[in-house]
Amino acid sequence: MKIEEIQKEILNMNKEQLDILIQSISNRKNSLTNELSTFFKVGMKVNFGRRRDNYSMYQGVVSKINRTKAVVKTDRGNYVVPFVNMKEVA
Repeated sequence: MKIEEIQKEILNMNKEQLDILIQSISNRKNSLTNELSTFFKVGMKVNFGRRRDNYSMYQGVVSKINRTKAVVKTDRGNYVVPFVNMKEVA
């Protein structure tokens, strides 16, 4: 199904249907976050972007894994980075 089709369907939903959809989306986001938390490991080199810096890329090493974010050590200091903003350096 294409995004445009999904958007059209959403516009036709009632409140109960939207509540169910929102819960499903939230569950899926949590599932993806859990998958990412098991992917990243302490010592792994990663790239990440920060919204505050117009998504300019930083490179660092994961020093701690939390539930939804990791602490990444760079030459500019430590950053707490959501898993979804990190990519492993190949």
